[in-house]
Amino acid sequence: MNVEIKVEEKEINCSCEHFKSMGVLCRHAFTIIMRCGVKEIPERYILKRWRKDVISRNYRFSSLQSDLGDCENVKLVNDSYYNFESCLDIVRDDKKKLTLFVEKQQILLKEFESESDYTFAGLKSKTDGEVVCKLMGVSIPIPKEINIHVLQVQRNKGSGIKKRIPSIVEVVYEYSKKEHRMCSGCRKRVPHNLCTCPVRIAIAQSTKDS
Repeated sequence: MNVEIKVEEKEINCSCEHFKSMGVLCRHAFTIIMRCGVKEIPERYILKRWRKDVISRNYRFSSLQSDLGDCENVKLVNDSYYNFESCLDIVRDDKKKLTLFVEKQQILLKEFESESDYTFAGLKSKTDGEVVCKLMGVSIPIPKEINIHVLQVQRNKGSGIKKRIPSIVEVVYEYSKKEHRMCSGCRKRVPHNLCTCPVRIAIAQSTKDS
């Protein structure tokens, strides 16, 4: 394989073209990168689909999304959620640090609330209906009375009979009480037919032996 690297331009090309087909640098390119002492993978070779922030992290916390038209604002929101998760992972097992972390959040929250008129969805000043409308993006007011019409269940023929499933012994016993058909071999009403009739089988066997 032929690998060409330009350190100053941060460009690397391999004849196997693994990056073009899979979106990931090949092992040949990584070998040359390490030999040349490159400390970081060039930004152009880390596609967006491999990044940890490819999906907005605030999907885990809320259905409310920032204005998608402002990419910088969306990035700041995602970074905020990531920093919050990172801090929480660090102080999760330390009660003292966790208490301090919560106290600082409350102080910051009160400061922002005093400077802004924005009402959070979790505050009591909003009703549950308003919160649901905002989460679902519905602007129509919810009616005071909601009539729910319960469909009448239509049972099919044979349904609704609550009987337990009979056991094999019970099935065999009930079958044994039924009147059997007449066997054309022995001319008796028995639970076998001409093919399995013992009289016919015995006659056929004796004829074969003789």
